[in-house]
Amino acid sequence: MRTIPYLGGKSRYIEAINAGLRSLDPTNKRPLLDLFTGSGSVALSVATERDVVANDIQNYSRILVNGYSRRLAISPEDYWEAVQNEAAKYIADGRISRLIEWERAVFKQGDISNIVAMLSRGSKMAHDSSSVWAELGVNVGDDDGLRDLVMTRYYGGIYFSYEQAAWLDAAIAIARRMPRGQADVGLTLAMQFASSLVTSVGGHYAQPVQVLSKAGVPKDRVALKIAQQRAGFNPIGLLLMARKHVSGVSTDLPILGETADFREAIIRHGEDSLIYADPPYTREHYSRFYHVLETIAVGDEPGLSYSNLGGGSMPSKGLYRVQRHQSEFSIVSQAQAAFDDMFEMASRRNAKMLLSYSPTAGGETARPRSVVLPAVLGLAEKHYRKVDLLVIDGARHARLNRRDVSQVAPDGAEVLVFCAP
Repeated sequence: MRTIPYLGGKSRYIEAINAGLRSLDPTNKRPLLDLFTGSGSVALSVATERDVVANDIQNYSRILVNGYSRRLAISPEDYWEAVQNEAAKYIADGRISRLIEWERAVFKQGDISNIVAMLSRGSKMAHDSSSVWAELGVNVGDDDGLRDLVMTRYYGGIYFSYEQAAWLDAAIAIARRMPRGQADVGLTLAMQFASSLVTSVGGHYAQPVQVLSKAGVPKDRVALKIAQQRAGFNPIGLLLMARKHVSGVSTDLPILGETADFREAIIRHGEDSLIYADPPYTREHYSRFYHVLETIAVGDEPGLSYSNLGGGSMPSKGLYRVQRHQSEFSIVSQAQAAFDDMFEMASRRNAKMLLSYSPTAGGETARPRSVVLPAVLGLAEKHYRKVDLLVIDGARHARLNRRDVSQVAPDGAEVLVFCAP
């Protein structure tokens, strides 16, 4: 199952991964510990055959897995009506309506200067006195109703239009009022909604679209394209997502979503288990690509981290959260020790392991691996009696290869490493 667009997602390789898990445990008696569950595609596909613990250090992963493994208890129409009523309350506020009326006029007129202002200075929390909010005289007090509109205050104008952000805040508010066990379904719909709306580089939250050149000249075509996308917003898309969720989740699945460090997860659930491990390959920290989804999942006031530019006085371009996880597997000086700990802790608990990895970067601009595949294999063999390697040829087929494939695997190849005690 493909939940949200996700970097490094394994939906293309589900068939090969499931076949690999079955070959390690043909009886299906071992529970699966999905150690770095990400978007949850592997955990959700395996849960039809065995019990699954889907773990990730990121809260949004736990929410996605729980949300896609449980049915929506109310009808999509009742859910939609609740969100619609909540959004209407927000938009009725004179300050929010002022922002929305302003942006609608800007979109209609194709007003480049104001489109650029919205996309570069749209965030109330990042730009404060220089923001569009300030120019329009829209103020937010510490104890008024707008404090709950986190998406609107932080990311409105930058990643979403103000109208889109208000609807997103409404969907989040309704999710948090749902009964226990259903809140994750509601938050999953909100995250899916956010992923469908965001206008950014790559469709994630690492980098907003830059509408000014280095020389400060507006990029007219880019600005107009984003304005056209946002002007076409129709909130009925959330209702369609809810209907699709109901039709796609036919029954509750035996999945336990958890948020923990990989070491803690192995201690809790690793004994005699089957572990699927898909850790980061490069120095890219996934948390920066999905920090907005993490804020939706956690439901906090995220704050803003600051860059080293301007003497540390400028918010990070992506408007990153203050608290943002930095994976050891993405830190070159720590990655090898993290792999060693993972293999050692799992083997000591008699756990079989299937590791996904990509040995070569593929393309001139791709990031180098934090740990090269031969080193990963050496660490696995240090703790496991039997280690085998499989190269996946595309999305549907796989072939067994000699050990030296780690030196000559095709660019961008995906490999599976089988580890048995």
